[in-house]
Amino acid sequence: MALPRLTPPASAAAPFGDDGERMGERGREFGTVTGRKRRCGWFDAVMVRQANAVAGITGMALTKLDVLDGFDALKICIGYDLHGTRLDHFPSDAGAQAACTPLYEEMPGFEFALLGK
Repeated sequence: MALPRLTPPASAAAPFGDDGERMGERGREFGTVTGRKRRCGWFDAVMVRQANAVAGITGMALTKLDVLDGFDALKICIGYDLHGTRLDHFPSDAGAQAACTPLYEEMPGFEFALLGK
């Protein structure tokens, strides 16, 4: 699932590459005033779990799922690799955050258009 906004400084799951660009273009994720591109990336389940633990989230809505039309595979971040150690949480240290690599679970993409459904 694509999230148009990611927790600062940046989720490790933000793929500043082709997938993120494609999500941003299809979802028209640009700043209203500045026109700047917003960071887009795969759903970061670890970050959502941590946000829930800290803020006591009681509900969530996933929007713009139609931007995922046409992806062969969908990715969900389920953890991070930090120098060979698997983490199930996002570290609080900025240096460790920068060194994290997301670990993804992949599932097949949609074979039909979600737009307008």
